[in-house]
Parts: sequence; C-alpha cells; structure tokens
Amino acid sequence: MTRWLGLMVIAPVAVATAIAGTITNPARTRPCAVEYTNGIRGAPLHLALGADGNLYTGESAASRILQFNPNTGATREFPVPGNLAMHDVISGPDGNIWWDALNSRFGKLDLATGQVTVYTLPAGTQPHDLAWSGGKLYIALLLPGELGVWDPTTGKLTQVSAGLPPGNQMHSLTPVPGGDIWATLSNGNAIARYSPQAGRFVQLVHMPIPNSGPRDMTYIARKHSLYFTLFASNRIVQYDLQTGKLTVYASPLPAITLKLAIALKPAEKLTFLRGDAQEQYLYSGTFQSEVIQFNLDTNKMKRIFCGITFPAATAGIAHDRKGREWFVEAFPGRLARLELK
Repeated sequence: MTRWLGLMVIAPVAVATAIAGTITNPARTRPCAVEYTNGIRGAPLHLALGADGNLYTGESAASRILQFNPNTGATREFPVPGNLAMHDVISGPDGNIWWDALNSRFGKLDLATGQVTVYTLPAGTQPHDLAWSGGKLYIALLLPGELGVWDPTTGKLTQVSAGLPPGNQMHSLTPVPGGDIWATLSNGNAIARYSPQAGRFVQLVHMPIPNSGPRDMTYIARKHSLYFTLFASNRIVQYDLQTGKLTVYASPLPAITLKLAIALKPAEKLTFLRGDAQEQYLYSGTFQSEVIQFNLDTNKMKRIFCGITFPAATAGIAHDRKGREWFVEAFPGRLARLELK
C-alpha cells in the first residue's frame, strides 16, 4: 500500500528558554543521578543526541520538542501544532531532529532555522519508533502492526505487513550493518527482520517465554548483537546476528502480565534500552524510580536508585558528546545525569 502524505510547515517559535539547575544527591553511592530540574516540563519521554551536541526529547503532554544543553543546562522549547502526543525523537542523516507523535503524525525540527515540519500518517496508525537507513525513513506503526517506509524524495509512504503475524503491535526499530531493519513485535512475541531488497519481512525469531512483550531494541557493534527488553517478563535478551543465538538474561524485576505491561498503570517494567558511549553497559528505564544497568561483559544487572526522584517514571536514555549518560524522568518531568564515578 502506497500513500502520499500531507505536510505542514511551521515557522520557528521558541516558547521557553531557561537555565536548568542542579541537585546533587549527597550520598556517596555510585552510580548516582544528578538532576537538572528547571525548564523541564510536559512529560518528556524519549531522548536523543542531536548533531549540534544538544539533547532532545518530545514533551508527550504538551506538543513540544525540548532542547537541552548538557554543558550549560540551558533549555529551549519548540511547539508542534496539533495538540500532539509527542513520542520518539531521533537524529536524522540530514543533521536534523525527526520525531513522531501518537496522533499519527511525524516530522522534522530543522536545527538551523527552528522550523517544524509536520507530516500526516494514515489515521489510527499510532507510530512508536523511527529509524533512518539507506535514505529512507522507517516508521513502526503500532496499531496495524506494520512497517511504514517513507521516501523523502517522493513523499510516498509504503505500508509493509508481508511476513508478519496479525495483531503484532510493532514497537521498536533498529537498522543493522548491511541495511536490514529489525523490529520488535510486542504482541507478536517475536522480533522480525525486514529486507529492503525483498521489500518484506524475511525472518521471525520467536521468544521462548510466552507473552513476554519484546519492546525497546538497540544494536551493540562490538558484540554484533541486538539487545532488547521483554517488558512483561522483565528480561533483557541478546540476539547474536552472526550465530543466530538467542540468550535471555534474568533481571532483578519480577515478571508481570503483558496486559499490565501495556496498561498505563504503575508497574516495574524494562522498557527503554540504550548502550553507553563505550558499549560497556546497557541502561534501561522502568517507568519506576530506578534505572537498570546491564554489564555487557559480565551480563549482570544492577538497580540504580541513588539520586532518582521518588516517585518518578524513568524513560528515555542517551549519552552526550562527552560520553555522559542522561535519562528522562517522564513524571514529574526532569532530565538527570548518571554520575558513574
């Protein structure tokens, strides 16, 4: 299925600029969080490092994109029209920030001009992740369980479901060397490989735990492996791309039902997942007042509580140009840096 998408261009407006403050936890325990609290609002969710060295997050309750300078603490907000539930933000190959919203929208923030461009997806698709590869933008369309392939040169969107189980609720996307795109299927209890050459999904890897809820995914180059969270069974999984071996690692968190994991109710669930700059650790937000650290050499996990606001909803994770680890507290709405030493 191929569609032409409507677009809207918005003049640059920064609705707020602030300098964030620092609250240092007096505890000597490390790792520990150092919080930057001023100028952060609107329930930030995902987090990404921009080409300009700033961190960016979508304010899910405010229809804004937040810019955060990790060196000075300065913040700036860019409004996105349409009262959108902002979700993902990524840095694109053009050096700009690309984003999606649960209201079936995606778009671009031009970092040179501050201009916001909005594109409309088919109604009810509820995008949940973005990935650039081979000059095309790939969009995880959660509700239809399809992959959207958007060509910026033509403005056409192709929706791909071939090779996928129905009702799979595609969540996260990760490009890997060679050009293939891997996706997590939260309700399909599998991960899937899309081949741009074939134009379809050509491989499914099923989870050994029923209804485990594959969620967020990242690629670790030095392991040539995909790592992803199972946010119902609360495990971290490694999929070795060379051997095809699937390894499941237990976490300190108890398993919950897939129904509870999907619901917007308080529950510890391994959701967001990103590697650090040195590919030594993975960090996972749990939507609770903690961050999980996973050692990629020992495969051991540690719960980090120090300095984290209680109650809080730990969410997106990213590192800055200096290799410092940052994460989002979606509620009450803060960015925090992990002080590792």
